[in-house]
Amino acid sequence: MTYQAPLIASALFWILGASALILKPRWAIVCVLLILQFDMSGPGFESTSSVGFENAVKVILLPAILLWRIGWRPAPFSLWPRMAKYWIALLAYAVAATAWSHYPLSAFKMIGYLLCSTMLFIVFRFAWSSGWITEKVLLSVAWCAIAMAIIQTYLLGDAFGTLDMRFTEFSDAQGFAAFLVCVLALLLCGGSSAVFTRITEVIIMIGILLSGSRYVFAAMIVLLIVASFLKIVSRHKSFNWRTFATRCLAGALPVLMLLGAMAWYFPDNRIQELFSFVSVRDATVEDIGTLAWRMRIYQEAYDQLMSRGPLALLVGSGTSSGGDIKLTMSSDADEGLDPNRTMHNEFLRCLYEWGAIGLFLFVAVLVQAARISLRALKIQRSWQAAAFLGILPAIVFSLTVENMLANSAGPAGAGYMLVLTCLISSISLNARRAIVEIPQELSGSYLMPSQ
Repeated sequence: MTYQAPLIASALFWILGASALILKPRWAIVCVLLILQFDMSGPGFESTSSVGFENAVKVILLPAILLWRIGWRPAPFSLWPRMAKYWIALLAYAVAATAWSHYPLSAFKMIGYLLCSTMLFIVFRFAWSSGWITEKVLLSVAWCAIAMAIIQTYLLGDAFGTLDMRFTEFSDAQGFAAFLVCVLALLLCGGSSAVFTRITEVIIMIGILLSGSRYVFAAMIVLLIVASFLKIVSRHKSFNWRTFATRCLAGALPVLMLLGAMAWYFPDNRIQELFSFVSVRDATVEDIGTLAWRMRIYQEAYDQLMSRGPLALLVGSGTSSGGDIKLTMSSDADEGLDPNRTMHNEFLRCLYEWGAIGLFLFVAVLVQAARISLRALKIQRSWQAAAFLGILPAIVFSLTVENMLANSAGPAGAGYMLVLTCLISSISLNARRAIVEIPQELSGSYLMPSQ
């Protein structure tokens, strides 16, 4: 039944898309969160010669329609927060850099991905501030994602799980796991103590383990520790090591038990490669699946950067020019080449394609986001800041080993944007000047009770 998976994914996509157009905006947001779980390119499909209609609908049309439906109007540029200004500057430079790119269609797609991130930020921020995204919504979306993963993996032949037959929905396993860890962060830091919520958190952790994503698994472990620490800090003025150790143990124990069960029942899981690398004395990166291949790409990109002149290092070689790396490494790589999914490191991509200018703007956006979260935690002691800081390692990991800028309309991009907008919308009017300069219409209130 493997061939049926893309057909079922397409049918569900259009059903949810039609629902997003006719339902009230608060329910349309839920439909869009589910739509972003679908990879409409199909498993293993890459192209530089065409634009998929369904992907164009998902990346550009649906977010734009939602912007129109919520009645969004842009605020004066002078009132924008510094993070937004850096992001718009990066977007503008990426548009300019298409002029010297060897891959004009891929560069056009990349601009679409960046615009998608911008629109989703506005839509999700508005949804959080309007109270449309609640704990019940997060629980519903999480269970829908898990249900789709069960159907796709175990009933439809796991067409999207690649050759490893990994647990995932109608998208890649890494993106699916990243989305789950984002929902987990929101529930751990801002959810209630209800039994159903706790059961959902355990199911999410099992889903992450079965997905086999190594960097998301590591990020989940960090999240459990960070969430335990930050929740204590946000609740109490004084810090108690005994309470902290107890909470960390309580959070880590289920994961350790699940890890042991996974090692027993799933010895070929990709996460086992990571533990084998750590435990075996003479292990090399060749033992960690795709890591060795990515290291070769990084080395080739580094060699080419070292041979560039000052001007080329400053401005880069053009949007989506990362495809040259794969062509240099293999002469027959042009078949199925997707320049936007070649580099597997967004910091390296920014330096290679957009030069020092692009790298500076990209890092500035991340630094500003981290700064906002740290100051929000200090001033407001908000769980939203704790949730964002809890997934910050996952964001850094994914930017280091994945093509996140090209996955803005995928599960991972949706998850990270969901947590970031939750943080921004939580900044109260009284504290916004001390945290980040945000116009009044961009500020919001807490949407789930503080724990």
